[in-house]
Amino acid sequence: GSNAYESRDTTFPAIIGQLLITILEVAGRKHTPTLTRKRVRDEVCWADGAENPWRRSPTWLVLRVSIQRILCSLLGAHGTLHYKFFMCSLMASLCHKFCIPDSFPADRLVFARTKLARRVAKLEALGVSGSPEVSTVIHSLFNHNEKTLMDTLRTLEKILEDRGARMRTSHTKKMYRLPKRAPPESTILSMHHSRATINEILTEVYYGGPRAQMILPQSQSRAVRYSRWFNNTKPDDQLSTTDFYCLTDMESQLAEYVKEACQAGDGVDLDHMVTELRRQMAIYQSRACKAYKENAEQLSLMILTLIEVWVGLDSLVVRRYPLLVDYDPGFPWDLLHPLKITKLSDMHRLTDIEGYLARRQKQAVYPLSNVLGELNKHSFAVRYFDRCEEMQRLSSTIWHANEHAKANKERELIERSSQYEALMKETSNTTCLFTEDQYDPLRRQHDDRRCRKCYLEREASRMRIGIYEDLLPADDVQAKVVVFELLLPSGFAAWRDSVWQILMLARGVSIVDQDQNPAFLLHEYEGLKQFTKSIQSTTTLASRTKSFYRTHYKPVPFPVQLDRICVPHGLKYRMYDHEHRLWTTRHLSKPNFGAISSFDLPVKSPWISVRRYLHPTFNDVDPSANEVVANQTRCPNNLTVAEYSSFQNLRIGTRIQWIKLLRELASSNINFGSAEITMLVTELALGVGPPGDGHVLRATHWVFGNQLFCQKLAGCIHTRLQAIATNWREGQIVECLVVLVQRLWSFGQTVEAINEAQELMLQVRSITSNWIRLLRREICNANDVETAQNRSRESLHAALVCRKTFMLEAAGANPGFQHAAFACFLECAFTIKENLSLTENGDISEMPPALRRLYVSDLKLLHSLEPQIRWSLQNVQSAVSAAVNSVWTDAEAPTARRFSTWTILPAPRDSWCTAKSLGGQGTLEQSINFNFLEGTLYIDGQLLGRLPEEFAQQDFFQQFFGNRIFLTRPSYLEDMSYMFVSPVEGHEIHFGFRDGYRFMRVRPRSSINTVLEFLPASMFLGIDAPDLPLPLIHQCVHWLDLQAQTIEVRPQATMWRAKDSDWKIILATSKGL
Repeated sequence: GSNAYESRDTTFPAIIGQLLITILEVAGRKHTPTLTRKRVRDEVCWADGAENPWRRSPTWLVLRVSIQRILCSLLGAHGTLHYKFFMCSLMASLCHKFCIPDSFPADRLVFARTKLARRVAKLEALGVSGSPEVSTVIHSLFNHNEKTLMDTLRTLEKILEDRGARMRTSHTKKMYRLPKRAPPESTILSMHHSRATINEILTEVYYGGPRAQMILPQSQSRAVRYSRWFNNTKPDDQLSTTDFYCLTDMESQLAEYVKEACQAGDGVDLDHMVTELRRQMAIYQSRACKAYKENAEQLSLMILTLIEVWVGLDSLVVRRYPLLVDYDPGFPWDLLHPLKITKLSDMHRLTDIEGYLARRQKQAVYPLSNVLGELNKHSFAVRYFDRCEEMQRLSSTIWHANEHAKANKERELIERSSQYEALMKETSNTTCLFTEDQYDPLRRQHDDRRCRKCYLEREASRMRIGIYEDLLPADDVQAKVVVFELLLPSGFAAWRDSVWQILMLARGVSIVDQDQNPAFLLHEYEGLKQFTKSIQSTTTLASRTKSFYRTHYKPVPFPVQLDRICVPHGLKYRMYDHEHRLWTTRHLSKPNFGAISSFDLPVKSPWISVRRYLHPTFNDVDPSANEVVANQTRCPNNLTVAEYSSFQNLRIGTRIQWIKLLRELASSNINFGSAEITMLVTELALGVGPPGDGHVLRATHWVFGNQLFCQKLAGCIHTRLQAIATNWREGQIVECLVVLVQRLWSFGQTVEAINEAQELMLQVRSITSNWIRLLRREICNANDVETAQNRSRESLHAALVCRKTFMLEAAGANPGFQHAAFACFLECAFTIKENLSLTENGDISEMPPALRRLYVSDLKLLHSLEPQIRWSLQNVQSAVSAAVNSVWTDAEAPTARRFSTWTILPAPRDSWCTAKSLGGQGTLEQSINFNFLEGTLYIDGQLLGRLPEEFAQQDFFQQFFGNRIFLTRPSYLEDMSYMFVSPVEGHEIHFGFRDGYRFMRVRPRSSINTVLEFLPASMFLGIDAPDLPLPLIHQCVHWLDLQAQTIEVRPQATMWRAKDSDWKIILATSKGL
């Protein structure tokens, strides 16, 4: 520590508390004076570095107490009463002098009046309730002072009333008399904002307008799209398909980059390669965490990718800094056990990673806390400093600069002390200046402004000298670590940040609040900025204590000694994450990916009480069978005891989980059609689990090496599929069974097992594709919107599950699809695009978690299949025609259509395929365009099956229909493009384009000759006065009757029904009725 000067300390009271009291005890005698009690009511105005924290003046306090003590000494017990009247008279005098002028603020005037009135009221109350003697004294004093006090209060009251009256007069609005009759011209609406637009609409109705042409959107090549996405520093908040396509590309590119980096020779810049790997890790994690939210399968892939990149990064850093081999990276042996892995190749990657981590832990001597924790002699920074000559030279340079600066400060102190002593010497030889009244010699006044002695004293008291703080800590360990951070090796900084990044990812769920902010970061310290090497790092040194330069100790008054201005380094350093605002020492406990890579049950699920069985831990004791039996009494009412017990029993016993699942598949204990059971089966099927006997299948999935088990599993799945083949309501069961088939296909060790899995996949594809056709008819025949939306969700789910079976083609060696497979693939693409709602299509993150998991998997599968899709478009064109017919025939025509050759458009629209439908048998030739990646299908420039997004994103669409799904067909009205298949509230709904804008018209079924066009409320508003009264604009719907040329204003509650009470505006006369 150091002896710092404290300017706020009071004078040491030893002369009074020790010397005077001792003398009085010896030479004095006991005396009982009249006591005076005074409530100070003082406050401390504390602020950082406050020099004078007291709000009230101590001189004013001493003056008042002295007057009261004098009066009490002269007048005895009545002295306090005279003091109170004296204060009243003083306040009245001050009010006459300062408060009564008009320039005095009104709020302070009220405060002065209240203060004086309160004192007078207290004295009056004391005169009534006090003793006769006290009452006599108070009445006597009132007789002498009452007139002055009352006059002052009346004057203050009159001033306040006059000011209030003037203010009320100035703010009073003048009310003019209304005329008895409105002039005729006031009943005519000018409509200067909307008149021109309405005239254009009516003109278009009579003369017709050109039909807008559909412009196909452009697309970007993979390289350009990835480059823009990767270099975008401000990504959109909404997730799009581009994010998932680019994440898929980045995952493959990271693997290639790590492979190339690890094979690099000795001549390459390892620090640069490590820094680049760290940068890509940070970008990938930030984008993937947002895109894969609540998706355990994809988050597990993200974690596996990050750890694999880190392994490559660590191998490079160890080559560059061999000392790092002695330090454990902090990743335990069971870190990756909770992950959900789908591919066998990923299991091999995981096994290689675990082997590398085991070797690193075996070589390590010191824990990770010696890198990111407390600073000690075993810290990596200290040991690296002892071996680095460059850092040792920098340390010597800093200490030399420190001694030079201290010498300069000492010379400055000597010079300034001489100036101070000269001032004090001149002050002692000077006397104070007083002025005397020639008529009254006893009246002497001190002239502060012209007094030379007081001026010199003020100059001396204002003299300050700044402190100097040592550049480095006195502690040798802290000093070495500081120098290490100043010359921080870029490769090590990237390694340290990457380790911390993975630790924070594993502990992100448990970190709720940020830690206390540090007082100082190392790179903010002014004294060391000239020695700092510019290295970007998430973790750095920080101090909870402040520098002396940031305290009120910085300026020190004279006289002062050298040890009070040359102070030691005041910062106490620890490792700190300045991006997340966390002290690293508090967050170095064992990491665990169990929370981030596991499924979460819905909050209101009946299974919530046994959620721990969904993903039990593998490093602790598993739940026991006895516990399952004991829990039977807690079974919810909407579940059977057998189902409740089977749910818990499935995860007990790591090596026999698959055997238990096979038993439940053959029984009827568990309802595989529930979302919770699907989560449980997915957790069991995809979970990595602990390692086995060195085999890649590990302890959890060893049974797939047994051909009899694979045969029985395939047989149970086949039986289940046959039972639900015609029931499209069992989509959840099919999704659950697809997970099992996928695992059988990936982990099967024999050719027979793999062939059985492929046959099951094709069976699932056949079942779900048939469901899609059945559900399309159900949607077209739905009698209400709710039924259509329910069937649409089921159709979307069936299409996504069906597309999941195309992992067979993705893993195959064929350049393209077979005819039936490609037709089914495209039909699923049309169905997915057709049934995605507005919110889901605009922002994938708004989808329900279960649906989003399927959709994200589909996008990544689609991205990997793009080369095969392009090959099949050119070589299997009959499948394209069949897929288009399967969608179009159901919607428009009873027979299949024939098409010309399908042609892929040139860049930048190379994701679109075009052809002509050949006319015949009552059909016309039409142009077809479809996006074979997104599934968008246009017939003559109009979207078949669903309204285009540009319409659904309009404010008026959200106002009328929200996020509801509607099937569409071409409109039969002139100048209109689309219409809903089903009416809404007894109205046909039509949509069209006009000058780049979208608009809506409706035709009531009850009045065929009436066509109404919706007018947005903004049309009647402008900078100046609106066209209509505001109550007829807000919360109202405006319909333009194209035949009657009137505007109907209806309330939103009855916007589909016309009433006699609704306002109508006749455009010919511009009058409202």
